[in-house]
Amino acid sequence: MSAETGAERRIDGWGFAGHSYPAPAPFLAWLARRLGVSEPLPAWNAQRFRPPPARPLPALPGELSREPLDRLSHAMPAAAA
Repeated sequence: MSAETGAERRIDGWGFAGHSYPAPAPFLAWLARRLGVSEPLPAWNAQRFRPPPARPLPALPGELSREPLDRLSHAMPAAAA
């Protein structure tokens, strides 16, 4: 979700779910001349996605934390802290 609009971001393309921003016909014609005619990719289907099996982590030096706030603070960029 976007904090600004509350809209859900598309997982299979640019922008937000339910919003379309088609390219102008002259631009598509220019691309076809430069790159050839293309075929659209198939739509994203979450049912077809299979994540790889989980693997155990190797022994890591130092202390580990499974606390959600600890994990979140380590995942944030330093500029956001």
